[in-house]
Amino acid sequence: MEFSRAPHQKNFLVASSYDKTVRLWEVKPSGQTVSKMMLHVPDPILDVSWSVNGRTIFMVSSDNKLRGWDLETLIRLQAHKSDDVPLKTCHVITGPYYESCIMTSSWDNILKIWDTKCKRPVDTILVHNDISYVDVDYDTAVVCTEQGDIYTYTLGRQIEMIRQVIPPLPSHQCCVSIFRDKKTHTPAGFGLGNREGRVFKIYNHKPGQLENTVWLSGDNQDDNVTATPRGTFDTAVNDIKFHPVHGTLAVARSNGTFSYVDMKRRIVLKESKKLQGQPIQKCCFNGDGQIFAYSTSSDWSKVKKTKPSIFINDRCFDDMNPQVCKE
Repeated sequence: MEFSRAPHQKNFLVASSYDKTVRLWEVKPSGQTVSKMMLHVPDPILDVSWSVNGRTIFMVSSDNKLRGWDLETLIRLQAHKSDDVPLKTCHVITGPYYESCIMTSSWDNILKIWDTKCKRPVDTILVHNDISYVDVDYDTAVVCTEQGDIYTYTLGRQIEMIRQVIPPLPSHQCCVSIFRDKKTHTPAGFGLGNREGRVFKIYNHKPGQLENTVWLSGDNQDDNVTATPRGTFDTAVNDIKFHPVHGTLAVARSNGTFSYVDMKRRIVLKESKKLQGQPIQKCCFNGDGQIFAYSTSSDWSKVKKTKPSIFINDRCFDDMNPQVCKE
């Protein structure tokens, strides 16, 4: 799920699902949504990403293909096939050396960069462990593995691994998100969320150091301190996103709640009500940070299944402003 990043464009939200569809909505400033279109592919779609100009949606699916869809002409771009393994993630790269390029990761632990004009990848990087989560923001890529290793890469004329991060805790990481420096507007580090409900913020210029660790139980704001995990997994952090203006953090959890967090002061700015039986899996902001979207899915540990839904919060800008909420 992702908002279009094109400047001076309406707020378009795209979401993919295992039902082999990609759905597109326009989200009004009031939070009202207007359904625009639905695209179908032969296999479940695992990830989506917008082009810079907001005209094309790229997607990867379990049939091992990277596809592009031009929304203005409704013409499908040439599909790129990655051997015989499914592609897991896709991220559009913007930079001097990457015009119309997309980075994908696959189940065979390989990162590839595709030029939409070429049939073969223009660059290939082998990751030594099983890839679980990836985030890309030029000129940085962060890759988390199933074994807990975290690798950061710089994207220039060539892709180079610049750092291997020791996991803050011997726990499976559930999500990763790159954040930017407020002054330079360049990638400054990344956040991690794990199964115990902890969130870590790691700076690129402070190797081996964690500026903040926040324990998020999802039940009581008084629990937002560094603490020993309780051993329960109902508060696992499924997704995190940094606000594009304030730099504060949105945290989506498996217990059906989300939080807005000021990691610098280690406080929760806002805690949502709990959605019964609906873990929150993904979240995202639009370009100017005025709208926050989050999606739910069924709790597969329970017999009764719920219909996946997407919710819109059009008042997140003030809620995430650390100057508004003071201790």
